[in-house]
Amino acid sequence: MAKSDNLLAILWMLQSEKKVTANQISEHLEMNVRTVYRYIETLCSSGVPIVAETGHNGGYTLLNHFKEAPLYFDLEEQAAMYHAATFASEAGYYGNEALSRAIAKINKNSNHRQNEKVQECIHSLEVINHRKLDLPKSVPHLRDIERTIARQFSITIKYRSKNARDAQIRLIDPYKIIYWRNNWYVIGRCHLRDSIRSFKIDRIEHLSLTEVQFDRPADFSGTESFLQNLLPNTVNDESLTELVIEGNESAIKEICGHWYLKKCLKHQSKRKVVFTLEQSVLEDQIPGLIIAFGKSIRVISPIDFRNKVVERILELVEFHR
Repeated sequence: MAKSDNLLAILWMLQSEKKVTANQISEHLEMNVRTVYRYIETLCSSGVPIVAETGHNGGYTLLNHFKEAPLYFDLEEQAAMYHAATFASEAGYYGNEALSRAIAKINKNSNHRQNEKVQECIHSLEVINHRKLDLPKSVPHLRDIERTIARQFSITIKYRSKNARDAQIRLIDPYKIIYWRNNWYVIGRCHLRDSIRSFKIDRIEHLSLTEVQFDRPADFSGTESFLQNLLPNTVNDESLTELVIEGNESAIKEICGHWYLKKCLKHQSKRKVVFTLEQSVLEDQIPGLIIAFGKSIRVISPIDFRNKVVERILELVEFHR
């Protein structure tokens, strides 16, 4: 048998109520006793709490609490779980309490040796995020939405759009929860607009569950639907304008990796790049991005846009005088 199969077979033998000796394992699995010792050591280093008793009535047994939780994780898997918990916490994950309970169970079912090794890995990673969501307000909404998505029931929300004076009541079929740029959204079919819309969770003032059931499209992609409203329209080439930029190699590489502009990329070399954008996007959103790169990049064309960037810089200079 493969090593993993032998390890699992030994684990199942240890889960019996009786003590199991190395000779018994050796005879049952038809392997050398020294090999049994190596497998027992592997299981111990993987967090399996094996108790070894010597003497005439000695043998191997498992701690009782582990018999109720037969799954175990090796050192690398445990460290990955802790790191994932760190990322989730800093992102404002609404299920962080449940994740903490899962981590506690891993600790409970790990031996002292492995806990020490895991702690060494944990302290090698830190995550910095200064824009956390207002969790006390948003967690109940996120949990309710998650449940209704699983059951496929519609929800009614009182939603205040950006810069709107009054909130509106919307009936929506929630398809997915989206995490985008430090914010949580629910995306689904809005009955008022009869189209796929996304709603920012922290703008939901009230949420109530309904008994109206819906069918989610089998091929629905939350990511594609969400980004469709954010990304530029590059289908009608006649309405697009070419933006030509020169700069140092690292700056060109960075601007080409921008989440928005990379979809507009037409041509790229080490020190030059050409984007195709809608004129309205070019004038409204891109000047601030260009300014942020300082002297590392320079607009070549169009001339009108270059002048607009200069105007924006002069406005900033005048403002800070």
